[in-house]
Amino acid sequence: LYLLAAIVELPDGWFLFLLVFLLGIIGAVLVLRRNRRLNEFRMQLPDVVSLLARSSRAGLEFGEALELCAKMARGRLQGELHHCRNQLSLGRTVSGTMESLARRAQLRELGLLAAVLSVHRQTGGALADALDRLSQLLRDRIQFRRQMLAASSGGRLSAVLIAPAAPLLFAALLLINPEHVEVFFTTGIGRSFLALGVLLNAVGVVWILGLIKMPR
Repeated sequence: LYLLAAIVELPDGWFLFLLVFLLGIIGAVLVLRRNRRLNEFRMQLPDVVSLLARSSRAGLEFGEALELCAKMARGRLQGELHHCRNQLSLGRTVSGTMESLARRAQLRELGLLAAVLSVHRQTGGALADALDRLSQLLRDRIQFRRQMLAASSGGRLSAVLIAPAAPLLFAALLLINPEHVEVFFTTGIGRSFLALGVLLNAVGVVWILGLIKMPR
């Protein structure tokens, strides 16, 4: 990026702005992809747990029940369930397999499923009833998340609007009248204030996002 900036003879200020802009875009894309994957897992999980409960009542082994769930699932969850089925075929325990899935997916709801299976393995009991209760709990959590997202929509919109405001204004000044902002790049105190401004803007955005953050 620095070589490209040198070739087109961009000022150092523009290079810094482009670098921060590109890093911000990359970070936002990665976060959005991760959140989309987690939400896809979360939305399918109640149906998966419900099918596991019905399969348990029908007398199917857990591996066979996972195979049925994998056929019903979509996206990456389907591949993860197939992977769990293969691990069971290799002799791994049910609780260990599901705990491994919960760690890979980094989803709290999968951790709840792993905990239910682990407790059942240690104490016994009606697994189908426990899975039915867990399925209803997961549906309630999804409904609660939807209500929280609706309640915090204003805060999230504010974060989206506030975060790029200062960088865009600075970029506009740099483009329209660079003499007004060149002090931020040509003097030590100017560079210090520029770094402080970037830091405070980042802290403000993180603070807003922290206030409206939804639990995973």
